[in-house]
Amino acid sequence: MTTAVLEVAELMKRFGGIQAVNGCSFSVHEGEVVALIGPNGAGKSTVVEMIAGGLRPDSGRVTLGGNDITGHGRRRIARSGLLRTFQHARLVTRVTAIENVMIAEAGQRGETLSSCLVPRWWREQEQRIRDRATGQLTSLGLGAKGLELAGQLSGGEKKLLDLIRASFGGAKILVLDEPVSGVNPRLVPVIAEIVKTVTKDGGAALLVEHNLRFVEQVCDRVLVMAEGTVLTSGSLETIRQDRRVIDAYLGRRAK
Repeated sequence: MTTAVLEVAELMKRFGGIQAVNGCSFSVHEGEVVALIGPNGAGKSTVVEMIAGGLRPDSGRVTLGGNDITGHGRRRIARSGLLRTFQHARLVTRVTAIENVMIAEAGQRGETLSSCLVPRWWREQEQRIRDRATGQLTSLGLGAKGLELAGQLSGGEKKLLDLIRASFGGAKILVLDEPVSGVNPRLVPVIAEIVKTVTKDGGAALLVEHNLRFVEQVCDRVLVMAEGTVLTSGSLETIRQDRRVIDAYLGRRAK
């Protein structure tokens, strides 16, 4: 078994009288793409928010690479190596596509005041980052859009750019919220390729997705949530035959 990149242990979250997440536990390992699926109201979005720092769990623990990140804010978690994309792309719309990718690179010399005063310290690094970002955009079909403002891209191109930016930052794990929802079918294979590429160097990906054809194409394992916890896990073929999963989706209790 490979090393666990992300571990979620007994997460709990209540909103007033509603128990949204109830003892949810799972792990994602190096080189693995895992899908989190389930009927509406199963608690998927709440779990992802707690993992990524948008919500603080009532109890339970989240570890990233063996380090406890439970309750840390979004920025701190992102700096730790967990990057998230959203169902609707969140880009800097008034700068170019290539600049959106470049800002994902951590530790840029031009970010400090002292380095800004000595251009030769940061210009060479900036050019290397620009060249790498250009190559990434070109290889994934957005090369011609590099100098366009991000806000002028189509909806599918924005989602693709958001994913390219996240993968460019060298994340330990990408957490993706419906990466192919509303995307032109011609872009789906490109998104699949990015997701697979992330795992080649020991990274991992966790995605929430309703498109089961895409899940079957890219995921090594599927986790099914129901009533705030993980009901079962396995291959998509296996869970499709699980009576508990069928009942959860149809709103009936398993017998």
